[in-house]
Amino acid sequence: MQQETLGHRGRAGDPLYGIRRVLRRGHDHHSDLSWTRLLRGLDLGDPDDLGDPDGEVAAAWIAAQDLRLLYRHRDPQRAAQAFSRWLAFCADSEVPELHRLARTLDSWREELLARFTAAGVSTGPPRRSTY
Repeated sequence: MQQETLGHRGRAGDPLYGIRRVLRRGHDHHSDLSWTRLLRGLDLGDPDDLGDPDGEVAAAWIAAQDLRLLYRHRDPQRAAQAFSRWLAFCADSEVPELHRLARTLDSWREELLARFTAAGVSTGPPRRSTY
């Protein structure tokens, strides 16, 4: 987005560059100050400020937060419903990167949702046996 709006990669003083770390933080880890910084950096109300004029960064941040919340479900059926809502959100957005991500994760739906039916499943490397 920064490249499209300003014609260069993020630099000090650029709206999105200034909130790059705040964007990576989960919604539940924001203080009042970081929420203010996030909203000011996106500046959803002023397209002339070039923070996020089309709301694409905000949509991607919301999608990331919803995907994080998906893993908090305990019930496989509720997780599947939440995943379907997430896919619909991505499909309804006008963000090509979200469309591509949704297609990729949808193709891995069975594997992704297996996490909710198989206890102790991890995407990390297998543990080595100690014996």
